[in-house]
Amino acid sequence: MKKFFSRYWIFILLATIATILVGFYLKNKVFSPYIQEQLLPLPSPKIESYSISTIPNLSQLEKNFPLFNHKISVYQVGFSSLSDQKAILIAEKFGFSAPPIVLTQSLGETSYNWDTEENNLSINLRRGEINYSLNILGHPEFIKGELPLLSEVKEKIESFLKENSLFPPEGINLGIKEVFYVKNFFPYFEKVNEKEKADLIQIKLEYQINKNKVVAVSDYPPSISIFIGPEFKIVLLNYYLLCNKIELLKEVYPLKTKDEILKNIKTNPRISYLSISTGDNPTSSLEEQKQLVTNLSFDNIELVYYKYDPLQSYLQPVFLITGKATLKDGTQAEAGLYLPAIKDEYLLK
Repeated sequence: MKKFFSRYWIFILLATIATILVGFYLKNKVFSPYIQEQLLPLPSPKIESYSISTIPNLSQLEKNFPLFNHKISVYQVGFSSLSDQKAILIAEKFGFSAPPIVLTQSLGETSYNWDTEENNLSINLRRGEINYSLNILGHPEFIKGELPLLSEVKEKIESFLKENSLFPPEGINLGIKEVFYVKNFFPYFEKVNEKEKADLIQIKLEYQINKNKVVAVSDYPPSISIFIGPEFKIVLLNYYLLCNKIELLKEVYPLKTKDEILKNIKTNPRISYLSISTGDNPTSSLEEQKQLVTNLSFDNIELVYYKYDPLQSYLQPVFLITGKATLKDGTQAEAGLYLPAIKDEYLLK
């Protein structure tokens, strides 16, 4: 035995070292959640943000930072634009049989319009935007009668959307953002708490994917707002199509860590939007107001999917970071920052 070790000790030592190295390699490969993976690179989401001179206060954000999964799904989506054939079909569902009035806007966007003495319909083809309304000013009898209960609204509205070819494709859910009674002061509406004082019901729906809501830049809000009258009569509809098809990518992508997110915010202070509320009409004047921010505190973060263009090919996650800003004149504003959620090495520059 001694002769064996004295003759082959060098081979035994080398084999032991090789075994240890292989063990470390396999351990890291199997258990490290952030090892570089071979994934399809994704285009970076087009996010506008503006540098500010104020360093954000992140104490509340750090304290209440939620626990996110290490990875998340990404979706390939069809355009949110509508074909002329689809627009005609939708118009027929609303009872319009005459040819539309076709308008071309300054940006080359085309809209189809129908207008009668009782109602009107406008469809922006590129944006996938649909606006419909009854003429309740000329026909107040359209909103006379008893309103349904709030608890009945969502199911009925989903049936309406399906019947009129407006329900989202499988994989996308509709969540209630708000539902409440309103008093009619056309063209304005006032929220009321009691059914007996109301003329209409308003329901606001948001698109959701795996319980994460879909947000967008203000030009393309992925949402649905409907005013309902007695007997579930549709009085007003503002509808934005999210996409006409959706497909889950087989790859899942690593998310930025808490430390990466906080470091990003601290080293490059910026905001994506600044909203100053005036009554019920929030206004955003970021270009003029961004340099007037004297104090900024981010206190909330959520993971959402982000839409920025009707023709984008992917729906991918971003972190929506929100908080409060104070301007030089003491005005309080809501501030928000969109930050790509997927690790930078998987995003095309």
